[in-house]
Amino acid sequence: MSEWSNISLGEVLTIKYGKDHKKLEDGMIPCYGTGGVMRYVEKSLSEEESILLPRKGSLNNIYYINEPFWTVDTLFWSKVDKEKAIPKYLFYAISSFDLASLNVGSAVPSLTVPVLNNLQLNLPPLPEQKAIAHILGKLDDKIELNRQMNQTLEDMAQVLFKSWFVDFDPVLDNAMAAGNKIPEALQAMAEKRSLVPDEQKLLSKNPELASQFPSSFEYNETLGKWIPEGWEDKTIDEVTALVIDHRGQTPKKLGGDWVDYGYPAISAKNVKDRKLIRQDTIRFVNEELYTKWMKEPIQKGDIIMTSEAPMGEMFFVSDDTPYCLSQRLYGLRANGIDTTPMYLFGWLHTKIARADLEARCTGTTVTGIKQSELRKVVVLSPPKLILKTYESKIDALYSKVNTDQEQTETLTQLRDTLLPQLISGKVRVPEGFVEKI
Repeated sequence: MSEWSNISLGEVLTIKYGKDHKKLEDGMIPCYGTGGVMRYVEKSLSEEESILLPRKGSLNNIYYINEPFWTVDTLFWSKVDKEKAIPKYLFYAISSFDLASLNVGSAVPSLTVPVLNNLQLNLPPLPEQKAIAHILGKLDDKIELNRQMNQTLEDMAQVLFKSWFVDFDPVLDNAMAAGNKIPEALQAMAEKRSLVPDEQKLLSKNPELASQFPSSFEYNETLGKWIPEGWEDKTIDEVTALVIDHRGQTPKKLGGDWVDYGYPAISAKNVKDRKLIRQDTIRFVNEELYTKWMKEPIQKGDIIMTSEAPMGEMFFVSDDTPYCLSQRLYGLRANGIDTTPMYLFGWLHTKIARADLEARCTGTTVTGIKQSELRKVVVLSPPKLILKTYESKIDALYSKVNTDQEQTETLTQLRDTLLPQLISGKVRVPEGFVEKI
């Protein structure tokens, strides 16, 4: 460690203030705030490598940038002295600090230039900085690649759902092929569909499956729209085997308390955009309390849905994790006959279902949906064979998503373990590797 130097951040980096973006025209340059990219603008503040540091707001959001950018006034940008520090290494070094603990604001969390400049760093020689940045960067690159791949797979699942169960593409194709009349309300969709090459349609790719879809429509009064002939409208009460509702439970009410590890108890604040978020806030219960609390355990294929604040955020349970449902959550289990797990999850995200859910909410300051009203929400129910085929296709996609997610979690843990060890010098990069980078 003798060749490492103890320095302050201000010795290797000059902090600059962001600027107002409101008068800028739209363009191709990313404009960053503390939450990430806000918009794309016509010009940049800098085109050099930089580290963006929080000034106000979320104080642990730090960004490494290696492209032209703009930052608003809640986010500092910086010029790095490259004769002393590798910018990406410096990004990882700063990331090892809990900047939120340095907050000097009151109502709004804030950091100042003097506070940031005074951060004390252990700085290795440039070749070792480069090697450390390379190792951590490769892990981050793989994590980001997995994230992008999973997003693509999830987008594919949503596209298939929309095609079959919202736009009814296979039914339109069958109807036009049979010369059947298309309802006036669906004419525009039919015209658009007619422009799709035949080889891309289900009729050509899988005639046997296409034959399971009808070739005509009927008007459904309950849904207020044309649906494939023979398909039915049902309610959540009819298409679920179970609605789990333990919203009033707390550890103290059940004679227990939170523990340091055990069964994860998630609440509404952990469910957003089809994912579990803020996992560092998840608390735990022991087996005895879990057994009292979750008399009907969550299973793979269940849907966890927020009841309020906000209502209607959902997460699909794709593994056997024994979640404990804490505040403001329902668990929905498809019955496998009138609907399947992934189909129900997709349907509850449609505009029709969202409008139905919101119309059944009550409350003034905070709106939420009661279990009795949730059970009345209408669900379109296609034939069982079509549901089964859809489920098998989606299951294949999500198997890949789960594999990638497990790998991502492993890589993230490895990066989070290595980062402070490498930055502090407790783990050294082999000299031979440093020379190769």
